[in-house]
Amino acid sequence: MPVDVSAVLGHQQLAAATVNPRGSFRRRMAFQGGLTGALAGQLLTGKHPTKGQNQTPRFGAVGVLAVTEYEVALCKRAKQSAVYARMPLSEVSSAEYRRGLVGQVTITFRNGDTWYLEASVFFKKGAKAVVAVLHDRAGVTAAA
Repeated sequence: MPVDVSAVLGHQQLAAATVNPRGSFRRRMAFQGGLTGALAGQLLTGKHPTKGQNQTPRFGAVGVLAVTEYEVALCKRAKQSAVYARMPLSEVSSAEYRRGLVGQVTITFRNGDTWYLEASVFFKKGAKAVVAVLHDRAGVTAAA
């Protein structure tokens, strides 16, 4: 587990992953490498991040996606003092991890909101664990 955010959430976390907002790897590659970096970012991350239905809470460059027995939450990583968003597990309708150099975590809620996140290759184990716990605890299926 990357960071224990149990104290902030008020419940023991079952799984957690260090995540970035979707598209951050692509932007970083384009910024650091110009046109070559932009092309490399596109090759490594696939198609452009989904537009329109993205209700991912705004957070800095790095956050922690955590699952407790009762909820899924997106927390601040640095000082572990803030919760950007939290949703009850009963509201989760699907969860998916798509592997790659930059893994993509997609969580869809019953109200239609969707969180799109990235997990680097260094944190893919945590991201897979979060999705597995969501499948187990919330009874959700992989997104189609």
